[in-house]
Amino acid sequence: MWLSGPLNRNLLLAICLAAGTRPNAGPQSKPDVAAILQGHYDQAQQAQSSGKMEEAAHEYRIFVADTLAELAVQRAQADQYRLAVPMFEESLRLAPKSPGLRIEYARAAYANRDLARVWTIANDVLNDYPVTTETTAKAHLMLGRVSLLRGHEQDARRQFEKAVALDPDFEDGYALAVACLALEDKAGATKVFDEMLAGLGDTAEMHMQMGRAYLNSDFQDQAAPEFQKALVNDPQFPGAHYALAVAYLTVDNNFDLATSELNLELKRAPNDAKSHALLGSIKFQQQQYDESEHELTTATSLDGQDPDAWLYLGRLCERTGRKSDAIEALRKSIAQTKDPSYNRYQVREAHYLLARLLSETGDKAGSKQEFQIAASLLNQSLSRDRTELAGHLGGADSMQNLENASPVAPKEQTERPSAALSEVDDFQKRVTPAVADSFNNLGAIAAGNGDYLTAADYFQHASEWVPTLPGLDINWGRAAFYAGRYVDAIAPLSSYVSAHPTDKEMRGALAICLFMTGDFPGTLAALNPIPDQIDAKQQLAYVYAVSLVKTGKYDEGLTRLLALAKAEPRNADIHTALGEAYTGESNFKDAARELQASIAIDSKDAVAYCLLGAIQMAQADLPQAITNLETAVKLDPGRAEYHRQLALAYRKALKHDDADREQAAYEALNKERSSSAGSKTY
Repeated sequence: MWLSGPLNRNLLLAICLAAGTRPNAGPQSKPDVAAILQGHYDQAQQAQSSGKMEEAAHEYRIFVADTLAELAVQRAQADQYRLAVPMFEESLRLAPKSPGLRIEYARAAYANRDLARVWTIANDVLNDYPVTTETTAKAHLMLGRVSLLRGHEQDARRQFEKAVALDPDFEDGYALAVACLALEDKAGATKVFDEMLAGLGDTAEMHMQMGRAYLNSDFQDQAAPEFQKALVNDPQFPGAHYALAVAYLTVDNNFDLATSELNLELKRAPNDAKSHALLGSIKFQQQQYDESEHELTTATSLDGQDPDAWLYLGRLCERTGRKSDAIEALRKSIAQTKDPSYNRYQVREAHYLLARLLSETGDKAGSKQEFQIAASLLNQSLSRDRTELAGHLGGADSMQNLENASPVAPKEQTERPSAALSEVDDFQKRVTPAVADSFNNLGAIAAGNGDYLTAADYFQHASEWVPTLPGLDINWGRAAFYAGRYVDAIAPLSSYVSAHPTDKEMRGALAICLFMTGDFPGTLAALNPIPDQIDAKQQLAYVYAVSLVKTGKYDEGLTRLLALAKAEPRNADIHTALGEAYTGESNFKDAARELQASIAIDSKDAVAYCLLGAIQMAQADLPQAITNLETAVKLDPGRAEYHRQLALAYRKALKHDDADREQAAYEALNKERSSSAGSKTY
């Protein structure tokens, strides 16, 4: 009997999804998504209660896939890409025909510079959905972005042109214009921008984005006019004066114009930490150190996570002879730099200054380490891609990141990561019981259909969400046992047997799993409380007898094996076990007899061939030993020990080329086995 969860149609009641879980999500997206999830879960429960198991399984899969997709997107947006990956993968495994989710996955991978994964996902979308216009366009967009990061500007441009031809939205058009600028095709970029202004509107935001693109290209002198046009359209546009100040500094280092623009920005937003920090940097370069320190300390008090302000403050303290303060500020700048490529690897300067200061204060080891880091970052910066945000625009409250098209307010920018994390944690907490219940019910349905491998996977996933789910231990343990996944079965069966010590059937199953994984003391411990089952069931009698031999209780184990052989003379496994037992006691004559008997009964018993070959090798009968060991390898080429034994035999027979080949096979199989461990977590 497979235990399904209790039918509970209110399990998802009051789910509230985090804001912004989908790009451009409107205010109604939260209740809509929650209602969709609740609907699938309700339909699954209703179908299950009516005995419509196929329909129930379909709805449970949709519910889990959609829930994991929401969680994956939210985790990625909360800077938890590592946690998002297995959720994306499992969601797509449950619902593989989800091109939109694949694009979301590609976006998350791109944001985390997992470029190989982006490339694979985008190409899969093109192969699987060649005529899905919007999705195909975004696949071309992602391929273009990867090509641009890899320095293949012409390939990137071709991909962006395909995206624009399919779906001429802002994102695709902007990417094409940036690619044109990277190829120094100013005319091509201007044409794209003009078409975007005509099609999407001549707005302040459009000019801000155009200015950003120019500032990040070889045509930086075109940036200021675009920022000025943005201010003509909207004199209070957030960050426009700041961006104009950056343009003035970047093009001709005009401190006066930049200072004027920053003061205007601060008039609009007095608590704009970025503007205070940049103004402090200007004052520093003008050697107005008191004014500089005032602006920089204001900036760090407003936003202690801004690496720029701490770097500027470190420079100031170093210049004014406050070495300890400079070291502290530089360490904070380094600690707050999450991406070393930020602002053209400016963190390299922090490491270099810190190295000098540590050397001057006597910390030679620390200085050497910082110099090495600075040198490494210099090498990286030389190959830095031009698509990264330029200069002081990186992270400014007025400018969006590479993926979005809307500026964010200063307060929202600094608080969003922690707020997003809190929201996704709350969402996951709310859906966890229903997800675990759905996986458990999917497992129960699969097991009821005899698909124990699939059932074991579902039960394992349920355990990852709610390990204490009632009935899960026996479900998972039994399914894994029936599927032959003995290692996976041990933990749930152990838990179940601990709570139900009188369940003889499951105790026996646990003993077999322990035996199959080589835990012979554990096998005996599991079977000792049920002696009647040992005598009544041949399989348990066999594993008990072999475990006795393996744990040094040779006489008792041998006696039991001989009794089993007498009762079941045509059982090859028993003869093989006797052969192994005799071998362990160096009784090669009886061992060979039993192994030959095993082979006569079962000519495909690779273990018997290997043991017999090892005995013959020890007795210097190398031709026969090699024959039997070669047979063992042929029957079970994936067993490393067989290759090792054959390598030894070849070496003793002076067949060195053959010995080297088998030794290599042995080492490769061992390496494969050691690297295959691992589990999926959410």
